[in-house]
Amino acid sequence: MASCFEPLEFNQGLVEPGIFDEEDIQEARSYMDGRLQGLTELERCQLALQMVRCLDLTSLRAIDTTSDVENLVDRAMRPFGSIFPSNSGRLINCSAVCVYPSLVADAVRYRNEKYPNANLKVATVAGGFPSGQYLLETKTLEVQLAVEDGADEVDVVINRALATKGKWEKIHEELTRMKMKCPPHVRMKTILSVGDLTSSGDVYRASMVAMLAGSDFIKTSTGKEEANATFYHSYPMCLAIRNFFKHFQRRVGFKAAGGIRCLDDALIHFLVVEHMLGDEWTKPDLFRIGASSLLKDIIDSFANIPKGFNIGEFLNDHV
Repeated sequence: MASCFEPLEFNQGLVEPGIFDEEDIQEARSYMDGRLQGLTELERCQLALQMVRCLDLTSLRAIDTTSDVENLVDRAMRPFGSIFPSNSGRLINCSAVCVYPSLVADAVRYRNEKYPNANLKVATVAGGFPSGQYLLETKTLEVQLAVEDGADEVDVVINRALATKGKWEKIHEELTRMKMKCPPHVRMKTILSVGDLTSSGDVYRASMVAMLAGSDFIKTSTGKEEANATFYHSYPMCLAIRNFFKHFQRRVGFKAAGGIRCLDDALIHFLVVEHMLGDEWTKPDLFRIGASSLLKDIIDSFANIPKGFNIGEFLNDHV
């Protein structure tokens, strides 16, 4: 896992996006469309497995219990169950489970007891999720308590009301305060709620502010917004990540979430990242998908794998 980042000072000049290059946007869109249309069945299988490896398997239901969280951990550790022959299904697991803060301790305990050597992370939401409209004192306390309960990753959210008023320095201040509650081994992902932002420029500004505040990932959505993230949200986020890396040599990760129910939903974001940021950003350390129903769609898709395709050999070669 990459080292967690310390906050940097607010810099208005870096926050402003300038004029977007329409030719660059169209090139990215053409790449994504062309790759999606040209994928073979075998390539889709490979990418489906990659999406599982990058998946934060999520359950944020009001009725979630300890047993639900334990089942979530089991699914994340062996997502394909017994559908693959031999032990091939054991070669791959999700990146993380994401649960509400009150269930973090249960998830950590169960993972450690049943899968003591697992590389599965326990993530949670905090910082006034999903609205961000909470007192800063309660936001920082949520992060602190999640860390104390053993969370490996904390997904916080910006206050979009501040964004609509252009109060970017205030957002930076709040995120910095939350980041300071994360020790070096805990990564902070910042949710921008791009469906609530009014322009590509504001998506870029929110991305840059979050990274300056020390975010290890920037994330599209809470999953509670009316509008889900599209290519036109992922593009300015990736542009900000690319520009931030040029300035500071920090590789900040990208997480897509909200309305991602099938493989093609996930690939829209994955292919933008692949095109704009390169292969290094397509691994679980820098690319994540947050979803609850995507895994079922991927599992169902393997019912139609090409005849003669040996899933065990494929996993050994590509995972």
